[in-house]
Amino acid sequence: MKDIIRELYEVETRGNYTSSQIEQGIHDYEVRKFSLKELEHITGNFSEKLGQDGFSAVYKGKFEYGEVIAVKRFDKRLRKPEQQFEKVVNIVKLEHKNIVRLTGYCYEPTKVPVLNDKNPDMYILQDVIENLLCYDFFPNGSLERILDDKSCELDWQTRHKIIRGICEGLHHLHVGCQDAPIVHEGIKPTNILLDDGMVPKLGDFCTSMAVTPRGYIAPEVMGTGEATIRSNIYSLGVLIIEIATGDRCPSDESSGRSYIENALKSWKQGSYVASKYPSLQAGFVQQVECWINIGLNCVEILPERRPTIGQIMHFLDTESTNPECYEYVEFSLSAGSSITAWSSSEMGDHANELDALESMLCDASVEPTKLSYTLLKLVTRNFYRLIGHGGFGAVYLGVLPKGKVAVKKLSILQDLSNTAFMDEILCLKKARHSNVVRLLGYCAVAEGQLMEANGTHVMAERTEMLLCFEYVPNGDLQNYIKEECRGHEWQVRYQIIKGICHGLHYLHKQRISHLDLKPGNVLLDANMEPKITDFGLSRFLAEGKSIIVTKQAFGTRGSIAPELINSGEISFKSDIYGLGVIITKLLTRDNNYDFDNWHKSLEVGCSQEKMCVELARRCVEYDQHKRPTIDEIIRELNEMENTIQEEEPPIIQ
Repeated sequence: MKDIIRELYEVETRGNYTSSQIEQGIHDYEVRKFSLKELEHITGNFSEKLGQDGFSAVYKGKFEYGEVIAVKRFDKRLRKPEQQFEKVVNIVKLEHKNIVRLTGYCYEPTKVPVLNDKNPDMYILQDVIENLLCYDFFPNGSLERILDDKSCELDWQTRHKIIRGICEGLHHLHVGCQDAPIVHEGIKPTNILLDDGMVPKLGDFCTSMAVTPRGYIAPEVMGTGEATIRSNIYSLGVLIIEIATGDRCPSDESSGRSYIENALKSWKQGSYVASKYPSLQAGFVQQVECWINIGLNCVEILPERRPTIGQIMHFLDTESTNPECYEYVEFSLSAGSSITAWSSSEMGDHANELDALESMLCDASVEPTKLSYTLLKLVTRNFYRLIGHGGFGAVYLGVLPKGKVAVKKLSILQDLSNTAFMDEILCLKKARHSNVVRLLGYCAVAEGQLMEANGTHVMAERTEMLLCFEYVPNGDLQNYIKEECRGHEWQVRYQIIKGICHGLHYLHKQRISHLDLKPGNVLLDANMEPKITDFGLSRFLAEGKSIIVTKQAFGTRGSIAPELINSGEISFKSDIYGLGVIITKLLTRDNNYDFDNWHKSLEVGCSQEKMCVELARRCVEYDQHKRPTIDEIIRELNEMENTIQEEEPPIIQ
C-alpha cells in the first residue's frame, strides 16, 4: 500500500540539472536569483500577461523603484525543465545589443495539488519545478505586433534597421560565441522584440519547435524536428521577406511555400517595390529589391544553397561602407563564398568566350557548346537575379553586353541530376525550332563544398550542372493564364495554341517525348510566340517503338497522362494529354477549371474556338488510343484555317 501511495506522490524523473548546478553555471554573470514569492510580488501574482505560447506565458513585472521587467513562466507540467535551463547557461553568456538580456531566474521545487487518478474526488500534492526567467522589458513589444498593426506604417529606413539588427544578432549566435555556435529554435516575429529606438532584440531561446509556425520552419526540419544553423537562415529569409514587403507569412507549411512563390513572382515583376515605397529614391528601391533577393536566397529548398550569416554580414559591411553600391554592382549569396563585384578587367579575361556566346544569340545555326562555370557565374552576377524556379532547379538572368541569357542551375539529387542533365542536353541539341527554347551551352564542374556531417564540417565534392538558354522575356504560360489571359482576344490565345502544337510536332518528328508538357514549361517571347522548355524528364523513342515502360511515374499532377500513373507507359500520346490540358486552360482562361464539366459552361464565339474545344476534349481522353496524334492535330488546324479563309467575305474596294 505504501508503495502505491509513493507512486501517486512521486513525480517522474526529470533529469540531473539542479538549482545549485544552474547557479554554478552562471555565477560569473550579473544574473539575480529570485524566489517564487518575490516574482509573485513583482508581477502582482502574475496578473498582467504580455504573451503566451504552448509551454510558457510572459508577464509584466515592476519593482517598487520603478524598473519594469518581463517574467517568463514555464508550464509547471513541462517535462524535463532542466533542458530549458540547460539553455539558460548559454543565454546568460550572450552579451550583444541585438540579443535580449537575461536579468534573473527562478528554479524552485514546489508542490501543487492535482487530481488523484485513482480517486477523482481527492487531490494529492505533486512535486514540480517552478522555473522562470526574467528579461528586460520592451514597451514596443514584438515585431509581430508592429507587422500586424496596419496603422503603424514603417518607412524603409526603419525596416532596414530592423533587418540589419536581426542579422547582427544571429551572426553573434552563429559566429560570435566562444564555445560553439548557438542555434535558435524559434526565429519568428513574436521572438523579435523592439526597444524604444526600434532596435531589434532576439529573444526566447527556450522556444520549442512545436510552437513555431510551420511557415518559418525549413523543410528539412519537418522530418528531423531539429533546428540547425542552415535552418536558422531559412527562418531569417522568411523574416527578411516579411519586413521588406510588409506581407505576412501564413503559419502553415504549404501556405508558407505559396507565400515565398508569390514573393518571388512580385520581385520578378519589378514594380512591387516602387508601389510599396513610392517616395523612395532609385538607390533605395534597388536596396529593397536586393534585400528581397537575399531573403529569397535564404529560403532555398536545399540547405547547402542558402547563404551563411557570414556572407550576409559581408554584404552589410559592403552596404555600410559604400551606400551607392546598388547602382553598379549586383549581389548574390547562394553561390560562392563572398559577394563579388565584377570589373571590366575580369570581363576581359573571358572576352573570347563571351564573344562566342553573344554570336550564338545572333546565329541560330551555331551548335550548343561547353561553357565555363566562371563565365556563367560572371554573366549572372554570381547567380543574383532569380527569374524562375521549378522541380529541377533555379533559373537566373544572365546579362551580356549585347543581350540576355537564362542560366538554369540543377538542384535535384545527384543521381537524378546526372540523368536529367544529360537527357536535357541530348534533347535540346536535337531540337532546333522556333517554338522550342534554344540551348546555347552547358557546363558541369566539380566544386568543393563545406557540409555538415556527424556534427562536424567536412569538405565534400559536388558537381554543379548548368544549362544556358536564350532569354524569353514574357515569362511562362501559367502566369499568363493567371494574370493576363483575360485581357487578350481569342486570336492571341489561338496563336499560342498553334505555336505549341508546331513545337510539339517538331519534337515528335525528332522522336522526343517531352513528358512534362504544362503551362509552366511553355515560355512566351516578346511577340507572344510560345517556346517549349524544361526537358529534364524527356525521353527518346527509338524508330518503330511507340511505347516504353518506366518503373516510376513522374510529371506534374493535373498534366500527367493516366497511363503513365497507372502502368508507367510512356508514349507520344502522353504529351497529347498535356497539350489538351494546356488548350483547355487557354480556352477557359483558368488554371483551376472543372475537368469534367468545363465545356458545358464555356461561352464560345467563333467556329475556330468551338473546334479547339472539341480538340481539347479528344486530347484528354482517358484511353490514350482515342487521342489524336500530333500529325492529325496539325492537319486539323490547317484544314480549319483554310475553311475559315474560304468562309470570309471578299473585301470590296
